[in-house]
Amino acid sequence: MNKLFYGLIIMMICNIITATAQYHITSVVRTDTIPGLNCDTAKFVINTDCTNYGVWVFWGDGSNPDMAYIDPPHNYTTASHAYSFPGRYTVKFALTNDTLMYSGVSSDSVTYDLELSSPCNTPPSYTLPIEVFLDNNGTGIYDSINDPFISFPINIQVKRNGTIVDTVCCSSGFYYNCSGIPGDIYSFQIISMPYGMMITCPLSAVLSDTIGVSYSNYPKKYFGMKCSGTTAFDLSVYAIISVTELTDQTGKIYINNYSCQAKNSSLQMNISPKYAYISATPFPFTHLGNTLTWNITGITARTPESIYFKSLNSLPVIAHDTIQNHFTVTPITGDSDTLNNIEVVIDTIRASCDPNEMWVSPVDTITAGTQLRYSISFVNTGNDTAFNISVYDTLSDYVDVKSLKLLMASAKMNIAMKNTGGHNIIKFDFPGINLLDSSHHDQCSGAIIFTVNSKATLPPGTKIYNEAGIYFDYNAVVMTNTVENIIAKPTKVETINNGNTIILSPNPAKDELNIVTGNSDFNSLSITNSLGLQLIQKSISLGNQQVNIQSLPRGIYFVTLRGVSGIITRQFVKM
Repeated sequence: MNKLFYGLIIMMICNIITATAQYHITSVVRTDTIPGLNCDTAKFVINTDCTNYGVWVFWGDGSNPDMAYIDPPHNYTTASHAYSFPGRYTVKFALTNDTLMYSGVSSDSVTYDLELSSPCNTPPSYTLPIEVFLDNNGTGIYDSINDPFISFPINIQVKRNGTIVDTVCCSSGFYYNCSGIPGDIYSFQIISMPYGMMITCPLSAVLSDTIGVSYSNYPKKYFGMKCSGTTAFDLSVYAIISVTELTDQTGKIYINNYSCQAKNSSLQMNISPKYAYISATPFPFTHLGNTLTWNITGITARTPESIYFKSLNSLPVIAHDTIQNHFTVTPITGDSDTLNNIEVVIDTIRASCDPNEMWVSPVDTITAGTQLRYSISFVNTGNDTAFNISVYDTLSDYVDVKSLKLLMASAKMNIAMKNTGGHNIIKFDFPGINLLDSSHHDQCSGAIIFTVNSKATLPPGTKIYNEAGIYFDYNAVVMTNTVENIIAKPTKVETINNGNTIILSPNPAKDELNIVTGNSDFNSLSITNSLGLQLIQKSISLGNQQVNIQSLPRGIYFVTLRGVSGIITRQFVKM
């Protein structure tokens, strides 16, 4: 009886498998790409070898999937979708007889790599796509095989009919959302670029486009860059701690040289004493206690480096403990910008956490006008490669979107911005990132770091929230945690004097910091860290001051002088 029963079950399962495997999607054809037509929603024809199924379409932007029915006697169906942002999307088509609700079982499924330069579902806006590449072969023409896109920040000025209207900070490129009228000329010019770079194309160093009468798909236009031959270099280090738990900590360090001048460099990492090093890819050159070093050979703008590390808990800790990790890349001497050579990452221990996370610095209370630094980490925790990833961040209405500055992107990334319902939404698009699955610990994560200023007129008590949505191909959105800042209530009225000439030397400093106050009348000095904690305080007089800073850990600090001359703050780096 039991054998017969189990035999019938097995036959039923086999029949189901056979039934779900007998039909196929024979082709998917996009039908909205004819040049010269007005831009429209993405449209597809899905051809199959059956006449009575349906096709679930997952659009890759977090929207609900659509069911496209196949009506007998035809063996095809159509589907269309209006996207809100340009960029690259992974679209999945699943052939199934589950036409009311998708069960996850399909007879056949295929994916389609869709790229939209201008989704015109919100006229009268126009989208002008710009990308920036390294012109390796020196032709001045983008070559998809030999010319990689850049991954370091640049600033591009935007003019409308000759008048400056915007400045965009990006890396690989951006989709500029303009709202002019037909006949308006928009021009784009790189106004700051990495040291040792020069523009190869266009020869005028300016890209321009004229708004047409119709809402057409504007083709991509390219800036090409190459090495200028200068010996200048600019090393930088950024770090993302993707997991900080009671048992272990994992993260990734990104090292770059924003120039073509090959530089041999050294990275030093000081792990929090609450953890102990367990592994890294690549292996460190030296490991002494909680100090690790890596020697990096010939790093250039074309050859950035990244290091994955893991450490285990070494001291008794509890949730909400604060930990610090310090990162320093050298040499400092000759570096064009020494402020990005040191990274101090402050994190909070959690009992468990999602590796797709957002951080803000400074934390908690701030003064109005403070620059906020947001870091977003995303990790492919699935069992297959993530081909296209997008991160959407609806910025708070209490920040100045015009002040947004990109610090780091872990891969080719295009930016698109849009104002919807009075709110500013920014899309960080990683087309073709091909992030490996979670079994490849050193190749399954990515990150974005950017700054934006809080508005200077915010009243005390204002709360600034931020969170982001991360889209891995056609999967449902993964939301980060929410971070919060509060505008502090002033304890007393102070006059800030920005007219004094204060000199800090050397900067970076190692053992002693010299402070030249000149004729300015200051009577006290304090040094605080990036959290606002006061570490040194002393009385001073006119002239030169020498402060012993040997006891300070490596990092970024702030000197504040107070007196009859008012209040003035300067930043320095401790090596």
